[in-house]
Amino acid sequence: MSKVERLIFSVLLVAFILSFNHRPAAACTCAINPSPEEELKLSTAVFSGRVVSTDLLPRLDTSSRHPVKVTLEVDTVWKGPERDRISVYTAIDSGACGFDFNVGWKYLVYARGSQNDLEVSTCTRTAMLSYAGDDLAALGEGVQIDNWWRSDQIPITISIWLGLVIVAILIVVTKRIFSPDR
Repeated sequence: MSKVERLIFSVLLVAFILSFNHRPAAACTCAINPSPEEELKLSTAVFSGRVVSTDLLPRLDTSSRHPVKVTLEVDTVWKGPERDRISVYTAIDSGACGFDFNVGWKYLVYARGSQNDLEVSTCTRTAMLSYAGDDLAALGEGVQIDNWWRSDQIPITISIWLGLVIVAILIVVTKRIFSPDR
């Protein structure tokens, strides 16, 4: 066997072996991001909120589109459901255009899909709230969602209620001690 034949045989053998161990490549390719006003029109829901949980869901297939359910406590809504909590879905991998949410952080979210199956990707203008100043200015004033019960407000709420209960108990005790019937 000549050197050329050995080289061709080696290349074909390597190509044959590699063909058995392949996974589809995932790459996120987005068109140019539209303006905040255009993104508002394209989106089903636009809101700001704090991430309270991320849950990795069962893989749908062998691609990198492994879904993650992200639940946010909503502060402001510009479009979509006016609820105190909204869940969105994204891919776990940025190669599949998944957006990387962090628990405890606040985001401006542009989501697409049905009201009960909202999806977020890196191809939208979704961003950390601290970096979304231009979008917030363009969106204007949204609807504020009353979240008095929110997990980051619970210690304050409990303190207020506890204080009111103590004051009420003191009033009742004082009236009993100093009532003229005694």
